[in-house]
Amino acid sequence: MIRYIEDYRVDGVVIHEAFSCRTWHPGLLCQLNTLKKVYREIPTLVLESDMVDISSYSEAETHQAIDAFIDQIEDAKG
Repeated sequence: MIRYIEDYRVDGVVIHEAFSCRTWHPGLLCQLNTLKKVYREIPTLVLESDMVDISSYSEAETHQAIDAFIDQIEDAKG
């Protein structure tokens, strides 16, 4: 992942955490935490969803998270 960040000069990382795929999302969060510890603090956006139950989705919260992510990227660019 670090190689891709450097090769493509990535400004932020977006990951999708699917609650209905419980075996997959802990690995993603572990990668994200390791990236921050080993490499550098990088703006991140974790989009959470459940492919089985859409009642946990909030469009307003999703827009707020995206806006905050964009603000983090702009702040990091200085």
